[in-house]
Amino acid sequence: MEKQTTKIMNNEIKSMTERILHGHIYIKKNNVGIFKAKSFEESLLVNHGFAGRNGGVSPAPYDSLNFSLSRPDNMENVRRNFHILSETADFDVRSIVIVNYEHGNNVCRVDKRDCGSAPNTKKCLPRCDGIITNDKDVTLLTLHADCGALFFLDKEHGAIGLAHAGWKGTFLRIASRVVEAMKNEFSTKAEDLLVALGPCVCGNCYEIDNDLADKFISEFGTDAVIRRKNGLKPTLDISLATIIQLCETGVKSENITVFDACTFEMEDKFFSYRRDKGQTGAMAAYMKLV
Repeated sequence: MEKQTTKIMNNEIKSMTERILHGHIYIKKNNVGIFKAKSFEESLLVNHGFAGRNGGVSPAPYDSLNFSLSRPDNMENVRRNFHILSETADFDVRSIVIVNYEHGNNVCRVDKRDCGSAPNTKKCLPRCDGIITNDKDVTLLTLHADCGALFFLDKEHGAIGLAHAGWKGTFLRIASRVVEAMKNEFSTKAEDLLVALGPCVCGNCYEIDNDLADKFISEFGTDAVIRRKNGLKPTLDISLATIIQLCETGVKSENITVFDACTFEMEDKFFSYRRDKGQTGAMAAYMKLV
């Protein structure tokens, strides 16, 4: 598919980022900490959030609200953690559809027929890093341990999307792919979308090698997505790279919220695959229409 975008020029990035909303709402219930976007809460159209690491039943190093379906935690613990989240966040655990991510850019439309879908089970989606729906019986859910959680809300057409975005998905423009999929499936207009970028490893902490840094600069047309410090590896700002692609696709920068919560730095609240060298659990982002 030909990209229907307008390139963001380097001198536009500062003014664009100044219009973005920053921060999050943090609530704690049953010892479960949930991060939310103010713009999504004010819409009154969705139940959404990003659950931190606390309030579950898994032992170290997956302590305690671990949702990973692939790490060697006891699956009974993981199932209980899903029930804890659904009870805390007020959605039916049977309504969950979990993204079957591969660090790519495929997007799947789902509905109530897909409820119960989860990776590594008999019922799972095709490989995808983004899921979209307009079905109120569905709770979209993605798993994270540094990779970004991207929330999408089309208020005009009653449709939502949720995506998993690490460096690979960001480089492959998963955010743009979700916008295009919502346009095709729900007649969504990019300029009407609300988008929120949930907790992830921040631009000061996400170390990459020089070759990959150069590829990101080439792909996004600016060195602003890379931060360099003397004698240290370059770091990648996946949030800014996501914002650039969203704005190129037609999303208004004033309709974008960045949670500004770093999974690497905030050890008391988040799992981090990089910080903990893979010995860690996975968190969950969720969203459903109400």
